[in-house]
Amino acid sequence: MRSEYIIKQANQIASFYESMPDSTQATRDFVAHVTKFWDPRMRQDLIRIMRGPESASAHEMVRRAVRDHACLIMGTSAAQNTGG
Repeated sequence: MRSEYIIKQANQIASFYESMPDSTQATRDFVAHVTKFWDPRMRQDLIRIMRGPESASAHEMVRRAVRDHACLIMGTSAAQNTGG
């Protein structure tokens, strides 16, 4: 049930930003929104969900944002994640 809720919320945000003419900027804005307004546990759940089969029901922007910007969503740098 929690996965469905997270995906629904993420999809609603992505649907708002998809109307922007620049899809790269729209994805960045999606990431900024989630990072600013979502609880860290929700962001962690989003990353986990997007790594599993439930990701199929997520908006393409959500999948792209998590694929390309997971470190930003989690509030960590790539160096922290790689130990560098």
